Amino acid sequence: MFKGANRPQHITDESVDSFLSRRFGETFALKFGSALVHGIYAADSRQLSVKAAFPSLWHAEERGRGSVIRGMLTPVRSRKETDPYELGLMGDLMQGTSVYSFKDGMRTLTDALESYLLALPNVTIIRGTRILNIGHCKGSIIQVIQYSEFSIYTFDG
Repeated sequence: MFKGANRPQHITDESVDSFLSRRFGETFALKFGSALVHGIYAADSRQLSVKAAFPSLWHAEERGRGSVIRGMLTPVRSRKETDPYELGLMGDLMQGTSVYSFKDGMRTLTDALESYLLALPNVTIIRGTRILNIGHCKGSIIQVIQYSEFSIYTFDG
């Protein structure tokens, strides 16, 4: 649990998979790390930077002098107002770019889409069902095969 430092001196970043393998073992990295990264980022844990995706793990290892657990238990030095936040090239890259957000987050888009679809007379939303296949038939007909009961729905739009 309190494994000592094993990060090579020259490493300034590494993949999530590499970090978890080094700290907790390859099986843990494969089963937990891969699932976590797929679930959160829909990415490959062997390609995703641990410093970018999970900076608290990287910094905990540093605070704990090589032990992630010890680092998590060590109080974090509070950031002074005068400490600069390093943006790197991000300011230059974002120059002239419009960035938009939603007050209630990304769910605003799916909620609006759901409201629009529910207002249509020929749309049925089936919740809590795993879909096995969605296919396009002749013309404007869409066929949906429901996994749980292997029900087949055909929609003509």
